[in-house]
Amino acid sequence: YKNRSIYDIDHVYQVAAELQSTKLIAGDYKDTLLQHAKPGDLVFLDPPYLNEKNTKIFSRYNSTIFSTEDHIELAGIAKELDHKGCYVIATNSASSLVSSLYRSFDIQAVKVSRSISCDGAKRAGFESIIASKRLCLGRRVG
Repeated sequence: YKNRSIYDIDHVYQVAAELQSTKLIAGDYKDTLLQHAKPGDLVFLDPPYLNEKNTKIFSRYNSTIFSTEDHIELAGIAKELDHKGCYVIATNSASSLVSSLYRSFDIQAVKVSRSISCDGAKRAGFESIIASKRLCLGRRVG
């Protein structure tokens, strides 16, 4: 693109000012969530999606695959945070295991489209939006 601005410098300065009172933590998500999340905090979880059918979907953010056991552990942490008084929102695949792992939460399946795939028929699907019941997400799926 010609003459296209990659960023808005005023917005960068605004965000920088707002981050002055923010604590950023680089660490393992388990330790970080359990040690730092407080009642009333909003916690958003967006793990690599659970892949029950072993299809080629994104399953890692680094060199380690996010396994089914990791999903089970994350669901347990989400429950702990919810019981602690945090508001939890998570995204994941729309699957029976996800529904089972988060049965104490509100779960809503939403239709999504993706721009990645050479086969146009595979660009649409469903994902789960999972939320603490106190957030009143809507109807429960599963």
